[in-house]
Amino acid sequence: SYSYSKPKFGKLTFPRCTGALQTDLAQNALSYVGRVNSDREGNRLFSGGRNQAWCADFVTSVTRDTFGSQLPSSFGSSSVSGLQSWGRSHDCYLDVTSASDRADYIAQNVKVGDIMIEKRGGKSHTGIVTKVNPDGSFETVEGNCSNKVKTQRYSANSSTLSGFVTLDRYVA
Repeated sequence: SYSYSKPKFGKLTFPRCTGALQTDLAQNALSYVGRVNSDREGNRLFSGGRNQAWCADFVTSVTRDTFGSQLPSSFGSSSVSGLQSWGRSHDCYLDVTSASDRADYIAQNVKVGDIMIEKRGGKSHTGIVTKVNPDGSFETVEGNCSNKVKTQRYSANSSTLSGFVTLDRYVA
């Protein structure tokens, strides 16, 4: 067991490790790859039947299913802004917008099971990190990506990337 401290730019107060729940989150999310955005599969499964963009619904649903009662009941949102706000208000948000070396910061601080937040330049999207590479690039699984659940690869320097929600403090 360890005590949680928020990582600071350039230095970590403790090394972040990917635990079993974070790995399970990534694996559970990957199990949905190929599901399409339809009332039969996407919207009903992740958005309670509401016809809306469902990337945040996907992340919320899979995260709640994986973490169960270990997450506060306030976790989740049907919007990217809501997920980002939750991360900030619970001291679980890694903001990469002002990191001087984003690639190094991401490679050292972002872990499998973190939630990627894109919220810049009018674009808003989210996904669950499934892999982080030494060069700071990373891979995600995302809902509502080309109308289905699919995997994506990002450069550390993606202009729309704003940060990551971490869930370390909710792992027993």
